[in-house]
Amino acid sequence: MRVNPKNSILATIAILGLCLFAAGLTASIVPSILPSLGVATLIIGIATTYLAIAATRQEYDSTQSAALQKREDEDHDAQLQAAYEELLEDKTFLQFSKADEQRDRQIIAYDLHETVFPRLTSALFRLEKTQAEGDPTHQQTGDAIRLVRSSLNHTRRVMNLLSPSLVYDEGVVSSLQRLVDQLETRVETVEFHHDIDFDRLTPYSECALVRIVREAFHLIACYRNATQTVLELLQENDRLLLRVFDNGVCDMLRDEEVAGSQQISHCVDLFSGQCEIEYQAGVGTTLAIELSVSDLMQSDIPAEKSPVIG
Repeated sequence: MRVNPKNSILATIAILGLCLFAAGLTASIVPSILPSLGVATLIIGIATTYLAIAATRQEYDSTQSAALQKREDEDHDAQLQAAYEELLEDKTFLQFSKADEQRDRQIIAYDLHETVFPRLTSALFRLEKTQAEGDPTHQQTGDAIRLVRSSLNHTRRVMNLLSPSLVYDEGVVSSLQRLVDQLETRVETVEFHHDIDFDRLTPYSECALVRIVREAFHLIACYRNATQTVLELLQENDRLLLRVFDNGVCDMLRDEEVAGSQQISHCVDLFSGQCEIEYQAGVGTTLAIELSVSDLMQSDIPAEKSPVIG
């Protein structure tokens, strides 16, 4: 146990005062020896003892007050620690909940994009082919075509509603990597190279970039029979270069190719960018897009102006 030096000094003074008090009392009993000195010593002893006791009491009260304050501080720190731990638990729960929501959205979007949408597209092509061949059930075929086309439009809208939510959470690079991972299940070799300085763009800018790559990957996976695809996202000062190359066969006059190119061009036009699609027989197709980084970080395209983004 640690002894306070100040308390030891006060105790010594108290003992000295008691000794003086005893000496004064003895001298007062035998006044013939030291009559005046005995009275004086008695008075000094009483005064010294009183002062020592008073000082000791004050020190005791001060010690008790400090101990009480320490206990209150410890209780307050314990309450803060408990509140902090509770916040950490809530944060962990929210992180897990957010991860589950992201996974659910990703599964739904992937299922629509990889299963429902291609099957509806195939059914639409077959119905249109049947109608073109002069099938006697022309009216029923026309009704079926309208239903399938309506389902396709609805599926695309749902996909567009799900995908931007993922992009907002992930960022453009992570979202592009997710598309690359999906394409790897359809194409033998897929490479993704990126070298950018910015962290995030505006939400619509990121959605537009992801939309462009998604459309290009859809054409590659469904219509070009490619075995190799390379995606590049590079920044040179204020220039952002987006390139998609595949070694498949591209029919530029195919309806799906025309529609996909129009969707890509529309996204690029929203940000006053430049878009070029070049196909070389025996080599492959290169989609090259150039945009301004400053425009992508400042522009915020209204949703009603950009339905293809979502």
